[in-house]
Amino acid sequence: MIGAITSLSNPSHPKSFQSLSCFKLIPDLFTEVFPFHIVFNRNHEILQIGGVLQQIYPELAVGNQLEHHFRIERPNIQIEFDLIRKRARSLFLLESLRNGMKLKGQMVYVEQPEAIFFLCSPWVTDIASLKSYGLTLSDFAIHDPVVDFLFLLQAQNTALSDAKKLTDELTEQRAALRKTNRKLAALYAVTHILAESTTFSEAAIKLLEAICVALDWQVGVLWMVDPSARELKCHEVWTALPEHFKEFELLNRVLTLPLGIGLAGCVWHEREPIWIEDITKDPNSPRRLHAIAARLSGGFGLPIRNGKEVIGVLEFLAISPVNLMTVCGK
Repeated sequence: MIGAITSLSNPSHPKSFQSLSCFKLIPDLFTEVFPFHIVFNRNHEILQIGGVLQQIYPELAVGNQLEHHFRIERPNIQIEFDLIRKRARSLFLLESLRNGMKLKGQMVYVEQPEAIFFLCSPWVTDIASLKSYGLTLSDFAIHDPVVDFLFLLQAQNTALSDAKKLTDELTEQRAALRKTNRKLAALYAVTHILAESTTFSEAAIKLLEAICVALDWQVGVLWMVDPSARELKCHEVWTALPEHFKEFELLNRVLTLPLGIGLAGCVWHEREPIWIEDITKDPNSPRRLHAIAARLSGGFGLPIRNGKEVIGVLEFLAISPVNLMTVCGK
């Protein structure tokens, strides 16, 4: 069967092929040159299989019917000998019915004995996919362009991966720098406010605004402890959108919070910072319905201490949920 492929010599060029007419590819050499080939006859009976293809597809055997193992994906024709012979100059793509492996190559018609050689190789899009078929680059013939394609693709993927990694690193550095700048801006604003304010109330509203603007909070509230009543009273409120948060601001100004009630009351009780991912889902919040109406969500509070005594609470609220990483970043 191997020798039959020499009949492909073009009779219109007798001088060109006269010196080659006595040469035939021995089976081992043919398999080395075309390790994935398939030969089948007019009855679609498989006559010969490439050595590497046989290793990775052990179910495929000489004597099997081609259509029991493959379907033609390209061109759009059925497995029929004469149809394939007429499209011999087309690129063929066969898909395995067993494992989905695709073979891409050329159909070569041989007259004596009448058969078609499918000279092909697996169609893969990256080196990693070779492993799923149990293949390595050494299984391909040296002349196979798939090897060069895979090396080129690997180089491209490596370059893209390195570029993505660098982009991610730069994005992280930029985000970290942005956070640092926001912190520095907040610290500078606080220092500036404390130095220039003449009254506590004047300093409080400027302080809330500076922190909210720098750290992207939409509402800031300063609660002070009333020792005689043992409750928190709102001392000052700042909002990013006064009209939108008007009702919520009015509620805070008249509201008092006992120890352990609401976010600020819990901060007072626990004597440490507390964050709430979604204040609208906190059953302990007396402002839950108003927070829903104002579309507020995340909250964060921290105590103001005079020595060991908590004398007040700074509370900040945002329109987006707040998690621990967000709080730490801010």
